[in-house]
Amino acid sequence: MTIKVTLTMKFDVEKFNGMNDFNLWRIRLHNLLVQQGLFNVLKGIDCLPKRMDDKDKKNIMEQALSAIQLCLSNEVMRKVIEETTIIGLWIKLETLYMNKSLMN
Repeated sequence: MTIKVTLTMKFDVEKFNGMNDFNLWRIRLHNLLVQQGLFNVLKGIDCLPKRMDDKDKKNIMEQALSAIQLCLSNEVMRKVIEETTIIGLWIKLETLYMNKSLMN
């Protein structure tokens, strides 16, 4: 007899509002994506498993994009709303907030 145990965890990441520490938020979001099995999408679609079909790749990219967007305040979301890919969104966020956060 085999017993399967499933562990369900909930992770909350404070919404990034442009005023909180971008570097710390970025680390927390990175950890969230790792826990959800979505982090490799930040490395690009070519880093996803070769055996995964295009539909599944597109789906996982959308899931990761959605996860990041849900962790943004309305004010920040308005600044990056035109970004429709996770890579584009991530680069835009770093461009807007990385230097500002490092100066703090």
